[in-house]
Amino acid sequence: MAAQAWFSHGDVDVTPGAVAVLQLTVVNLGDSTDTFVLTPAGMAAGWSTINPATITLFGGTQQVVDIEVFPPLLPSTTAGPTSLSVRIVPQSDPDDVRSAETTLNIAGSFDRRLDVLQPALRGRRSATYEMMLENRGNTLASCRLHLIDPSGRVEADFDPPAAGVEPGASTLIRMKVRSKGFQWERRPRTVPFRIDADQPDQLIRELHPQGARHAARCADLQLVIVPRRVPVLASGLD
Repeated sequence: MAAQAWFSHGDVDVTPGAVAVLQLTVVNLGDSTDTFVLTPAGMAAGWSTINPATITLFGGTQQVVDIEVFPPLLPSTTAGPTSLSVRIVPQSDPDDVRSAETTLNIAGSFDRRLDVLQPALRGRRSATYEMMLENRGNTLASCRLHLIDPSGRVEADFDPPAAGVEPGASTLIRMKVRSKGFQWERRPRTVPFRIDADQPDQLIRELHPQGARHAARCADLQLVIVPRRVPVLASGLD
């Protein structure tokens, strides 16, 4: 046995998009000086960099090397436990390969984006919007949608009212907005409102169609419902 190695921790919590530094101790069990090549292996090998990747140790000595792990902030970076191994290959006997292994606990990332395809529509009593709910996180998005209208003048039905979207996928949602009352005016009015999507323990931020990070806002433009001649007729009934 030429070498032995172990990680300082048996499992490590890692956040996608952030760097975690692990420490690996390598011991030369032989009596003579040897050079060892360290190579990452396992599911997280592509995210890992060993520094230094080659070490030379006198017989009976040891060295601690740093391993930087940088899981990308992508839907393909699956949340949950992921294995990371390091292969230690001695130059004196390349067939005598040793390895050390640890577990990376990849945290969940939440990036749900709601892209309203028609930011403003015109209608007498109702208007139908289409929007795309995109899951850029690495966990299932199970979202319920709500219309927020501080004025209380419009309400909405969503089809579907809730959506489950896998990481990296998207789904189309339709929203029918209705006016709650008649507009006894000759001019159109603009009713601004906001769309929220949420799921347990996680409020989902939406994207404005231009890409800004804030809640999506729309405007339901209500046309005049009562013809222009009606107020005139009503005034002649005194």
